[in-house]
Amino acid sequence: MTLLGHHLHGTRARQDIAFAALPKLLLTASSVFVAVTAMAAVGWSSALDHAARLTAWLSNDMLDEVLKEVERPGQRVVVLPVLFALTTYLGWRRRRSLPWLAALFSVAFVNIMVGVVKWWSERATPRLGGSEFFNDNISRTFGAYPSGHATNVGMWATLAWFLVHDAQRRVRRAVRGAACGMSVVIAACSWLRTTHWLTDLIAGLALGCALATLGLMTAQLLDARLSRGRD
Repeated sequence: MTLLGHHLHGTRARQDIAFAALPKLLLTASSVFVAVTAMAAVGWSSALDHAARLTAWLSNDMLDEVLKEVERPGQRVVVLPVLFALTTYLGWRRRRSLPWLAALFSVAFVNIMVGVVKWWSERATPRLGGSEFFNDNISRTFGAYPSGHATNVGMWATLAWFLVHDAQRRVRRAVRGAACGMSVVIAACSWLRTTHWLTDLIAGLALGCALATLGLMTAQLLDARLSRGRD
């Protein structure tokens, strides 16, 4: 086996060990999403959501514009090009299709699931109405639950966490820290701008994490089949 072959074999083994945690993470993140959704749907989270609006007095046009720019990495138009560029590079460098397959499946799962839940929940934003679900009058907003921004950042933070597992310690810590930090910052911006209820954000982060985990697991299975086919 060549030196490159040894390196790639070691990289794959280390990453597969890290991926052993995926089923537990999927169960945990899915459980959080289901629990928050159930609470929000029956109104049990209304006190929490409305209490979180206590920062609304901070709102002003200038602050809103600043926060709007800070939370842009949560938008699909920003997330998708960066995500696919990085995962394509990782796939090429490692001679493995897993990184870009994980991104492809995760993005597909996120877009489908967020659309379905928003359509089902019919929840207004704090700027347009109350926190109750199933409000036919807000169909024009396509629902605020869950937050698309929070779901997106939950997804790419999870992908970043696992896809850099075999990197050098400093690189790994920097990437993971930046991804998790940005997730918190972007969610906080949506909360301070009063564009989402607190449960929109918590559910979005959990859903993004769960769907990215599912994407990683699906990509791992398909990548293993493709690897056997090449061998």
